[in-house]
Amino acid sequence: MNEQIKKQLQKVKTVNISFDDSTTHIFIPKVDKIEPTAMIQGKIYEINIKDHIIKPTSNSTLASNWNGGKSPTVNNYYAEFISSMSNMYKFNCTAVGDPSNDFFGWLPSDGFEIVKEVI
Repeated sequence: MNEQIKKQLQKVKTVNISFDDSTTHIFIPKVDKIEPTAMIQGKIYEINIKDHIIKPTSNSTLASNWNGGKSPTVNNYYAEFISSMSNMYKFNCTAVGDPSNDFFGWLPSDGFEIVKEVI
């Protein structure tokens, strides 16, 4: 396989691409879900926030240490991806079906699931 093509294929983060060095056969699987590492800054995604983020335990430090004491209040948001740091992702969110319910802050990668890209 051409070395340039091989280098580019190894950079792909959204899916696990398999290929054979001795041929030009490349298998690219269908993407079933978007991984947080594949999000693009400024794009809007529909996200589903997991219950352990909405109803944190008493020893959770996410709201106090990362979000100025605030936590999301519903599961589904339209969220503009702002930035990331390690496994934390910053969003500007508006609740699906309730534009008055918003959240601006950080979420850990295990605290949300990307449903789809909206814009």
